[in-house]
Amino acid sequence: SSLVKAGLIPKLRQDNTEKWCILPAIRPGETPLQGLNNVLCNAKLPNVEPQNPQHNLAMSIDVWAKNNPNSKLLLFIDQSEEIITLCQNYDQRKEFFQQILTAINAHGDKLRVILTLRSDFEPQITDVGLKLAPEVLNQLETTVLINLWQSGRFIVPAMTRGELNEAIEKPAQARVMYFQPHELVEKLIDEVADMPGALPLLSFALSELFLKYLRRQREAQYRGITIDRALTQADYQELGGVMRSLTQRADKEYHLLVQENPAYEQVIRHVMLRMVALGGGELARRRVPLSELEYPPAKNDLVKEVIENFTTARLLVEGQDAEGNPYVEPAHDALVRGWQRLLEWKHLDEENLLLQRRLTTAAVEWQSVKSKKQSSGQFLWNANPYLDVLNKALNCEDNWLNQVEVDFVRRSVRKKRSNTIVGWSIAGSVLGAMIFYAAVWMQWRNYEITQANSLARSSLSLFAKYKDMEALVEVIKAGKILQKHKASDQKVISALHKVLDEASKGNRLQGHTNRVTRFSFSRDSQTLASGSRDKTIKLWNLETGKVIRTLIGHDDSVRSVRFSRDGQTLASGSDDKTIKLWNLETGKVIRTLIGHNSHVESVSFSPDGQTLASGSEDKTIKLWNLETGKVIRTLIGHDDSVRRVSFSRDGQTLASGSDDNTIKLWNLETGKVIRTLIGHDDSVRSVSFSRDGQTLASGSDDNTIKLWNLETGKVIRTLIGHDDSVRRVSFSRDGQTLASGSDDKTIKLWNLETGKVIRTLIGHDDLVFSVSFSPDGQTLASGSDDNTIKHWNVETRRKILTLQTLQTLIGHTNRVTRFSFSRDSQTLASGSDDNTIKLWNLETGTEIHTLIGHDGAVNSVSFSRDGQTLASGSDDNTIKLWNLETGKVIRTLIGHDGAVNSVSFSRDGQTLASGSDDNTIKHWNLETGTEIHTLIGHDGAVNSVSFSRDGQILASGSTDKTIKLWNLETGKVIRTLIGHTNIVNSVSFSRDGQILASGSTDNTIKHWNLETGTEIHTLIEHDGAVNSVSFSRDGQTLASGSLDNTIKLFRIKLFGNLDLNLDSLMAKTCDWVRHYLENNPNVSESDRQLCDHVKK
Repeated sequence: SSLVKAGLIPKLRQDNTEKWCILPAIRPGETPLQGLNNVLCNAKLPNVEPQNPQHNLAMSIDVWAKNNPNSKLLLFIDQSEEIITLCQNYDQRKEFFQQILTAINAHGDKLRVILTLRSDFEPQITDVGLKLAPEVLNQLETTVLINLWQSGRFIVPAMTRGELNEAIEKPAQARVMYFQPHELVEKLIDEVADMPGALPLLSFALSELFLKYLRRQREAQYRGITIDRALTQADYQELGGVMRSLTQRADKEYHLLVQENPAYEQVIRHVMLRMVALGGGELARRRVPLSELEYPPAKNDLVKEVIENFTTARLLVEGQDAEGNPYVEPAHDALVRGWQRLLEWKHLDEENLLLQRRLTTAAVEWQSVKSKKQSSGQFLWNANPYLDVLNKALNCEDNWLNQVEVDFVRRSVRKKRSNTIVGWSIAGSVLGAMIFYAAVWMQWRNYEITQANSLARSSLSLFAKYKDMEALVEVIKAGKILQKHKASDQKVISALHKVLDEASKGNRLQGHTNRVTRFSFSRDSQTLASGSRDKTIKLWNLETGKVIRTLIGHDDSVRSVRFSRDGQTLASGSDDKTIKLWNLETGKVIRTLIGHNSHVESVSFSPDGQTLASGSEDKTIKLWNLETGKVIRTLIGHDDSVRRVSFSRDGQTLASGSDDNTIKLWNLETGKVIRTLIGHDDSVRSVSFSRDGQTLASGSDDNTIKLWNLETGKVIRTLIGHDDSVRRVSFSRDGQTLASGSDDKTIKLWNLETGKVIRTLIGHDDLVFSVSFSPDGQTLASGSDDNTIKHWNVETRRKILTLQTLQTLIGHTNRVTRFSFSRDSQTLASGSDDNTIKLWNLETGTEIHTLIGHDGAVNSVSFSRDGQTLASGSDDNTIKLWNLETGKVIRTLIGHDGAVNSVSFSRDGQTLASGSDDNTIKHWNLETGTEIHTLIGHDGAVNSVSFSRDGQILASGSTDKTIKLWNLETGKVIRTLIGHTNIVNSVSFSRDGQILASGSTDNTIKHWNLETGTEIHTLIEHDGAVNSVSFSRDGQTLASGSLDNTIKLFRIKLFGNLDLNLDSLMAKTCDWVRHYLENNPNVSESDRQLCDHVKK
């Protein structure tokens, strides 16, 4: 865009050899024809009228040419990928392309058309453009157009390192600035070299560096000192480099607003999601008219503040379209494609977003007609099946509808009610009262079942937002409607399956009126004590979820609570500078310990129960004699607040973590420091000894956890994964797992042998301040700034294995793409980008054969069941069948027009299926080598094919994000499974044929009920594309392989509720949620009775 606007167009205007008429730039947007007409109107040329073939672009140029015989006309279509990403109307796309192509064909001598577009959208633009070429163009003319495109292409090359160096250093030199160290310039260049679209990001990062310098300079002036005019590496690292500078700034603006008012969280979410284009497969920004960001009054001021703050931060830009209408859009595509928070919102709200786009278009059209005083009733959605969903959304406090959409939905609902009343009045008068009431009952029944569907969708939406208990309540309401009408609805039953199977936590404990700061399990794991900023301590019965007792006595926030080993006493530390010892039988204070000069951050009983240690913001640790209440010793050594103290199991050592970034180990007999552990870059918030006393874990504000060898004082391992401060760490009883709670609102469970995350527990709405394993190791409790305690079942639902290398097979000269085991597990076949297949003896690790014959990379290999034949698919568009005894080709199957990505033998070994980049699947007779069927239906490359066990069904996964199930007898599609948001890479049938697993580039694994075609589960366990999924032979395990470099194994007991009927599902779901309904104070009275008449 910049090259055309700042380079080419000015050059043409200065050129005296030719006279140019340059029209204003067109931004296609959602209505490209409107953009074209705006430009024509600006040039005083006739508009294009699709309904009138005579009024086309070629005719408009005719008019212009007669008045300008010696000039040429330049039409500039800027960011033309918007025709794909923003224009969802197929007829509009078609008309726009046909107008442009017809005009080029008619006025090749006069007209020049320039398109700018992101290079990743070029295949789609050319493909769609030529598909929609006017029918009047003959083959020769179409070929001319193709040649024009090829000859006119100009790829704006990436800047060279020298050019990037100038772009970085010269502006700095102009302001008498320099980079410190100078190697920082090279680091910046290394980060953006060869990156498409890097310059705007680099510009933003440099601007942020300059702003950081200006802040440092102002602070220095205030203190009366002078600083170097340097852009520093420390500031660069704080920004997160070029790539993260933009998204970190977005996170910063987000947190600033949310801290000011929590309501901003939903407002930012709703505003930013409107700026994401959903079309075209690739993420792109969307220009949003300011009129679309007009909300009801209560929300409108917040929206304006968000736009103003994000615009000031250069995250958004405002402008006007050709008609003068104001708009706002993301300043960089990188914000849409790289801001993790926005990507998560998009993933969670995908269904709502698609509905919102359709609704916005309909509401704007209705408003436009209504504003012209014309009849607008026919534009309402009174008959639209989504109206009930929208009406439910409208009644939610944090709904996403803008003012026009709100008015549109309300009027649609009103009209639907009016039509229903009128319709039934007529029916009643004609058919009589009896039929009328029967029909009303039927209508009511249908309405209620529609409501059940809406509740099921709401349940899945709540579940996607990790609100498990609320999701269970919604789906129970849906199930009760079905029970009431003795009806069956697969969507509701599927939602019951999914939410029940995936619910992973027990009761949510709610009762505190402010942040939960600390808690502690009793030794028998039956009771939990929680301390809060509301100055109280609550004791909870974990079996029932009820409060046993509330302990009141502190005058300020309770910072720490801890049970004594005998379970009879509780110690609590507070911001009122005191420690209280409580008798748990009576709930009375036994003793108040006074001695600290500031907040008491942490308390810990010694293993023998005779001593209590306390850490304080006064930088000291005190050891108290519990019998007398006197201070035994004060440990002095830290240079800042002591955040955490913990006794070793033998009671001889105390560990303390401090805001001075260190951990100290104290000899309790002498009161001296044994060792200071240095390694964290920020405050140490938590320390915890392993049960064997050999390891210490520490959590820090530097976002990391460190494991320390206490004998040597060295770091064993640093665990990295949290995006914010780590507040608490806790070892499991067996010492194999560590739990950590963080300001990023998550809890992570770590495998201490590998240092990898086992699972991330998401469910809190605010910072996680405390985590603790129950003594029996079965559950985990977490406390949060959202005022709740969550009680988690930490059984991980997967096998945790250490995979050891048995042998390394070396021989290929390029990337190994696929491998397959023979049925007897004695032989491995591997396919490679070196165009060969190798057969390996797994006992000896030696190569048996190298199969040579393909002229392209080998993408897939598969053994026949008898182990005598191997099939291979290749980039050379062929499939080869190999005799494994001789290593010779038996037959080459030719028929695909693109690379063959997947091959699979049927169980009887008589047929083979192959999936290809030509978007087809071929079913081959292996005896004759001929095609039985070509299965056509996918809109993208077919990446995976798999036979069902009975050989009657074939499943295929495609780049078009869908899975298709095919009847192999007829070659027809039985069902299309839609749910993945990116390429489907792999599909696999379960042994019983009831379930299909699929792995996708959207990083998820989905499980599908093949009888109904509905999704059962989504497993979000990988941090990269899932390239392979496969069920084990015994059907008990599912394996998945991912680009995150991990293989994960899942137990199939996950699907244990598949065979339950509605009544059984309802009973099981109510069993799960009953305590929550009975004990949670936020549950309404009507909801509290939901399970009263459901059998246990």
